[in-house]
Amino acid sequence: MIKYSVVTFGCRVNQADSLALEAELASRGAEAVPSDRADLVIVNTCSVTASADQGARQTIRRIARENPSARIVATGCYATRCSSEVAALPGVAAVINNNDKSPLQFFAKLSEALAPAAPVAPVAPVAPVAPVAPVAPVAPVAPVAPVAPVAPVAPVAPGY
Repeated sequence: MIKYSVVTFGCRVNQADSLALEAELASRGAEAVPSDRADLVIVNTCSVTASADQGARQTIRRIARENPSARIVATGCYATRCSSEVAALPGVAAVINNNDKSPLQFFAKLSEALAPAAPVAPVAPVAPVAPVAPVAPVAPVAPVAPVAPVAPVAPVAPGY
């Protein structure tokens, strides 16, 4: 059974979104635990002020430090507005845009982001290459005869 934690910053919309995600996780048999014991931590960010952005970054870093094995998924306004910045934070496994925050879309994106990578097939050994025979020297090319000069062209009559 997966253990999860949802950390929410910001407005009532974020709070409602987080509650919907928690209800969906619970319906799938997941267990709510504190973020330091969770397998999955969803951080629903806010971006109303620069301090809200900073608070989300600090929280993500703290979760990654306290629970290095947690898969952190960031969503919300800050994660949407600065997705590459958030994705570069330690422990962030996925950034899910606000447009994908309905439970159905969210869990489709979440499954895609958290799916284990396909194993890489081993590379077959390469057969040794046979030695290359020495190349025979090329015969020198005969000099080319000079080209005869071309006669000048007569001027074209005006008005043509």
